[in-house]
Amino acid sequence: MKKFGLFLLLTSLSLFSNAQSNESLIIDGSSKENLEKSIEKIKSSLNEEEGKEFSMSLFLVTFTLEQKYENENDRKEALLKELNGKNINQIKNMANEIAEKNRAKNLENARQEVSLLYEKKIEADRQLKVLSYVEILDLKLSKKQMFGKDTPIVELVFKNGTKELINQIYFLIKLKNDDEKLNNIIIRYSNKDGVNPNQEVTHAETVLNYKGNVNNMIDNKANLKVTAMKIMDSNYKILYQDNYFTDMDMRRLEHLLSKYPELKKD
Repeated sequence: MKKFGLFLLLTSLSLFSNAQSNESLIIDGSSKENLEKSIEKIKSSLNEEEGKEFSMSLFLVTFTLEQKYENENDRKEALLKELNGKNINQIKNMANEIAEKNRAKNLENARQEVSLLYEKKIEADRQLKVLSYVEILDLKLSKKQMFGKDTPIVELVFKNGTKELINQIYFLIKLKNDDEKLNNIIIRYSNKDGVNPNQEVTHAETVLNYKGNVNNMIDNKANLKVTAMKIMDSNYKILYQDNYFTDMDMRRLEHLLSKYPELKKD
């Protein structure tokens, strides 16, 4: 808020009690000084509740007008011209019109954003479906000492159940019902020639820098869940991923729908 607009906000916040007609008191925008005096006079006619309402109305009108101009002098002249001759009710009506336009604009923006989020969620579900076609046939876990600590060795047998050639694929191995990321193992399989549809592959990998409990992972092999989490092409372009629709996307969608429930789709 620029200095001139800020003055209007601050002066409108000073409240006095003195009954006069809302129609009889008008803003004089013939000069800055007259504007200040007329606003002071209007303030003194209002009780506390009326003063708050007038304050918010004047703030909204002033703020909206100032957004239209970059130059300080242009803002000042526009405010003087627009507010000149206006009484309390007219200021309130102007503020109500602005608020209604803002609500309509916000609703339309929310509608577009919600539509995009729904589309993204549909695409995320499609990607998860494709990833689910990668079938895990067998999993073996062992360990060996490396750099003075236990290091897990994973042997995974999987089948490409998709209809596409797979050049690179990432797998997530985790204990069921365990959200502790330190216990997770991520392995990557890469083949420049690709894995054909319905082809089975055996892949062994030593997982360096594993921070979880290796013995706990091995002992709970029966409770492990293995899922394909990402498929990439030979140029490292992501084709499918399990987090295309992120937690942040979901929180944003939930926030918008709570604010605009009419935008919710069945």
